[in-house]
Amino acid sequence: MNKTKFYKTFCRLVCFMSVLSFCSLQLEARPSDQNGPITISMSGVSLDSVLEEIEAQSPYLFINKGVDITRTVSIDVRNVTIQEVCKTLLTPVV
Repeated sequence: MNKTKFYKTFCRLVCFMSVLSFCSLQLEARPSDQNGPITISMSGVSLDSVLEEIEAQSPYLFINKGVDITRTVSIDVRNVTIQEVCKTLLTPVV
């Protein structure tokens, strides 16, 4: 292999590795963006209304198969994660 061909191959490899590194950094940054804070204060509304509000404030989409979305719920959370919202919303009150 001559010097020019080696140089071109080396440059392509470095370029490919740079693009690959950049893409992996972008993929790692996405999950933290999805866990942004959620604030909801609703009282005496249907579960469906609360889920729509969560969908408006986050990238999450709820599939409500087998869930009674007409039941009345109340929730008041400020700057919490999606996990905390779901725990608060879906834990039965005793």
